[in-house]
Amino acid sequence: MNLQKAQIQVLPIVLVTILSWLLVLFGMNAIEGIPVWPRVFMHNFFVLLFFGMVFISYFRMQKRVNAFIVSIIALSTYCACEFGFWVILYPKQAPYAFSFSDWIFPAFLMVSLVYFFGKLFRT
Repeated sequence: MNLQKAQIQVLPIVLVTILSWLLVLFGMNAIEGIPVWPRVFMHNFFVLLFFGMVFISYFRMQKRVNAFIVSIIALSTYCACEFGFWVILYPKQAPYAFSFSDWIFPAFLMVSLVYFFGKLFRT
């Protein structure tokens, strides 16, 4: 059996991850000031909505990429965005006080969603 392997191009994955992350950031800015639990719920909703929309589009255009590799690149980019935002742009804020539901769970949702859509739209 002769299977063609697709070459993973990192830059498009990085760009769509940054786009998704920025959409989540803008969504969170729009709901600034609401109580904590609705804000945590909306953060997770925005992660699912925006990463889902963007990566569905990505995987529809890139059918033969490895979903696992794309997920790893997306997670690395997501972590770099979070690091850049909290540590470099807003060092006086206290991101270290955030809980599991603020950091880990949204990242888990994002990487699971990217992997799922990568497997779903693979031909």
